[in-house]
Amino acid sequence: MPNAVVRMFNTLKLKMSATGPARVLACYGGITYLVYLETSGFSRMSPLLSSLPMMSLSVFTLLTSMQSNAKIFTTGAFISSALAIYLQTSAWAPVSFASLFVIGRNLLYFLSFNHLIREWSFPIGVMSGLYLAFFTVVCFADLLFSIPTLVCCLFLAVASASFLVLASGSLAQSGSLDDTSNSQASFIRFVGAVMETACVSMFIYSAFARRSETTLFMYRLCEYIAQGLLFLANEREF
Repeated sequence: MPNAVVRMFNTLKLKMSATGPARVLACYGGITYLVYLETSGFSRMSPLLSSLPMMSLSVFTLLTSMQSNAKIFTTGAFISSALAIYLQTSAWAPVSFASLFVIGRNLLYFLSFNHLIREWSFPIGVMSGLYLAFFTVVCFADLLFSIPTLVCCLFLAVASASFLVLASGSLAQSGSLDDTSNSQASFIRFVGAVMETACVSMFIYSAFARRSETTLFMYRLCEYIAQGLLFLANEREF
């Protein structure tokens, strides 16, 4: 039985490598669309369904021909993302617990490409820092002393996403240490990181400032697109 499973996995891996990223993303888009239909436009809370696209990305990553280290960290990032979405859409789970998995997915994804960074971008760092400071004042200024644990967890979630923007932007701007970085993949990664920051910001804003169905729909849609771009970037890079 184990040998049969290994053979089946290797066969799927070969087929996935031959298929190319376009068809993989088409499958991912189809799964996301089914989730959209079954959750009435992402408005109905369904933890398992909502996390299904992220789980599919983790499986797709395992079936690619990425380098082993990048594959492990990327798969871990998507599993952490699936857990974060599962907890966000579960009535029993505290928001602070879900934010820990958001932090985890951003750090794991950073570890998948951090060895390529040649030089950190000062302008992108300043812009990320200013955005983080502005967002913190707008959403957390009046809540720090009343719910400090939750505020700290959510702040770290936004900070990790902003850090991912800095790291991916630095790679896109300066190239890799060994000049083997795929510039197109670096740009796709940067766009995905920016969208990831927007997702986390929208989720927190909808929780503390103003909650609407439109905001929740945009958050979920942006989340799925961002993770798809991050998958595509690493698939092309490694």
